[in-house]
Amino acid sequence: MDTQPSPSEGVDLPGASGPTPPATARLVGLLLTALGGLLMCVGALMPWVRTSLEGAPADFSPTYFGIDIPDGKVVLVLGVIIIAALIVSRLSKAASLARSASLVIIVAAFAGVGITTVTLITADSRFHDSAVDDIIEQIDSPTDEMRAQADELIDLQLASGPFAAIGGGILAVVGGAFTLAWANARAREPDLPS
Repeated sequence: MDTQPSPSEGVDLPGASGPTPPATARLVGLLLTALGGLLMCVGALMPWVRTSLEGAPADFSPTYFGIDIPDGKVVLVLGVIIIAALIVSRLSKAASLARSASLVIIVAAFAGVGITTVTLITADSRFHDSAVDDIIEQIDSPTDEMRAQADELIDLQLASGPFAAIGGGILAVVGGAFTLAWANARAREPDLPS
C-alpha cells in the first residue's frame, strides 16, 4: 500500500497544525530565507557597538561596524552562503541537492545567530579596552591620567546591527526548514515543480 503523500496532500512540518502544501512550503521558504540572508548581510554592515565619552564630542568616540570585527565578517559571509544555497535549492533539478542546500541554509543561519549572540554577550569586555585605545590615539601626548579617565568615563552601547543579524538568522532557520520540507516532498514526488 502506497503511503506517500500526493502533491495535493502536502507535507507535515514539525509543530504545524496540519499538512502544508508543497507550493506553500516552497514560497514561504523562499521568502523567509531570502529575507533572513539579506538581513544578516545588512546587519553585518551596520554599527554593532557605539561608544561615548562623557564631556567629549560624539565624533571623538569610535563606532564599530560588523565588518570591523571578525565576527561581523563571518556573519556577512554566512549571509551570502545562505542566499547562494537558496539559489542552488531553486535551480537544482536534483531533489537531493536541494535538500543539501536546505541543510546548509539551516546550519549557516544557526551559526550566524550563535556568533552574533556571543558578540552581544561579550561586547563590553571585548570592546572596552579597544575603544579606550582608539580614543587615546586621537590625543597628542596622552598621559596615563588621561587614559585612566577615558577608561572610567567611556560608555558602550549595543547598536542595531547585531539584532538585525540575529533576526535575519532566525528567519533563515525557519525558511530553511520550509525549504527542507519542500525538498523532501519533491524527493517523494518527482513531478513536483522545482
